[in-house]
Amino acid sequence: MVFVSKTTNCYGASYSMGRRGFYAAGLFWVFYYNGTANVYRTSADGVGWSSETVVVTQNDPDQPYFSVWYDGRYMCYASIDPNEFRRGIPNPDGTITWSKDTQTPSELSAYQPSVILDSNRYPWIGWHNGACPLVSKSKYNDGRWQKDTGFPFYLSETSSASWDVQLVPLTNGKVYAVYTGWDLPIYGRLWNGSSWEDPEIIDPNRKGVHGLAQCVVAVNDDVHVVYNGRYYRRRDSITGTWGDEYDFGKFGNQGIAISKDQVGNIYVFVLCVDTDKIYYFKRSKGVWSGPVEWISETTLTYKYSFNVFYEAYNDWIGVIYQTGGSSDTYEIKFEKLFAPSHGYTNKVFAQNVESTEFNKVVNVFSRSFKGNPSFDVTLQTLTLGSRSSVTGWYEKNYVESTIPMVIIQKETQQLALKLGFWVALDALGITTEIVGVYDRIKDQFGRVWEVKAVKPIMVGDKIKYFVCDLKELPLNA
Repeated sequence: MVFVSKTTNCYGASYSMGRRGFYAAGLFWVFYYNGTANVYRTSADGVGWSSETVVVTQNDPDQPYFSVWYDGRYMCYASIDPNEFRRGIPNPDGTITWSKDTQTPSELSAYQPSVILDSNRYPWIGWHNGACPLVSKSKYNDGRWQKDTGFPFYLSETSSASWDVQLVPLTNGKVYAVYTGWDLPIYGRLWNGSSWEDPEIIDPNRKGVHGLAQCVVAVNDDVHVVYNGRYYRRRDSITGTWGDEYDFGKFGNQGIAISKDQVGNIYVFVLCVDTDKIYYFKRSKGVWSGPVEWISETTLTYKYSFNVFYEAYNDWIGVIYQTGGSSDTYEIKFEKLFAPSHGYTNKVFAQNVESTEFNKVVNVFSRSFKGNPSFDVTLQTLTLGSRSSVTGWYEKNYVESTIPMVIIQKETQQLALKLGFWVALDALGITTEIVGVYDRIKDQFGRVWEVKAVKPIMVGDKIKYFVCDLKELPLNA
C-alpha cells in the first residue's frame, strides 16, 4: 500500500466506472481529485511518485466529474463542469503530448462522465443529465470533438436522478453501454458499428442499487460486468445473451471493480469499508478462484472511492483507493497486482528504458550506411476481433503506430555481432518501445516482419532497450 497524495475530498479516487489510471511509456499514471482540481502523478515503480500535474480545475469543488481512458497509444479524459475533452500521448518524462487544444463538448451536463476511445479511436462519452442517461460520440478521431450525427443519444427516457452510464469498446467500431440506477433495471445496449440495437436486461432478477456500483470490461466482443457491489455476468458475443450470475458474497459495506489481463482472464476487486480490506477474485477459462485477502488498511474512506486499471498493462493491474475518515486525513493510495499473461500478447514490463543506450545502437548502425537512414517503422499491434460462430476462432486486427526500431537482417550478421547479438531468424529488431509476440513490424521498404520473441536488455534495474526476433512474412500475409 503506497501513499500517493493527500486530498480533501472523499471522492478523491473517483468511482470504479470512471477509470483513473494506466501504465504507459514506462510509468504508472494515477489520476485523482485533490479537492480543487483533477490532477495526476506518475511513477516508474509504483512506489516513488512525481509532483502533481493539474489537468482540469473543477468549477464546483464538491463535484469532481472526470474520467480517463487509455487504449495502448493514446490517453484521453472527459470532464463535466467544466465540459472538457482532450486526447494525447503519454511520454516517458511524465508529460502528455496533446493531439489538439482542449475541446468543449457542449452537450455534456450534470454528472459522471465515462469516456472511451473505440477500436477506430473515435471518442465516446456517456453521462446522465440529472434525469436521463445519454451517450455522445465525436465525428473525428484525431483529438477534435464535434458531436456526430445522431448524437447525443438517450439510452432511456425514464427520469431518475440516479442513472449512471459506463461504456466499453468492442471490435470493429462497436461499443457497449451499461446503465442503471437506484431501483432501476440493469440495462445493456449494443452499438453495432452503425446503429443502436434494442436494450437488454442484464439481470432479470435484480434492480440496480446504485449506478456507481457497476463496472465493465470487454474481452474481444464478450462483455463482463459487475454490479450491485457483488454480482457478475458475462454477455456472449455470438448468442447475444447473458450467462449465469456469479455472487462474490457479502463482506459488508462494499464496492466492486473489474479488470482483465492480456489473455482475457478476469479480475474482480471488492473493497469493504466494514473490514477495511480489499479482496480479489480471478476468472480463468470460465472458472472462478478466490477470494484473496489482498490489502488491509486502517480506515478505508468510501466504498465507491475506488478504481482499477481497465486492463493489465505489461502484466500489472493498478488499484487506486482512498483512506482516512475526514478531509484532513484523506489519502490517495496505490497498489499493483502482478497478473502475468502468456501467449500472443505477452508484453515485457519496462520499468525504466534508458534511451541513450538505444542511441548508441543507432550510431553503430548509421555508420554502415551513407546518408541519414530513417529508423521509424510501423508497429502493428495485434488485437483479436469477432469470434467465428463456425470455427470458434477470433479475427485478427492490428492497430498501427510509429515507433523507432533498428532492424538488422541475417545477411548483415556482422552488425549484430558488433552489438553482441546473433540473428537467429530473419532479422533482429532493437527498440525502446514495448512490443508483443505476434505483433507485426512494417519497415520503410514495405517489408513486414512478425515478432516471434521479445527480450529486455538490462543494466542493473534499467532496461537499455528491447531485442526482438523477427520473421519476415510473405507479401500480402
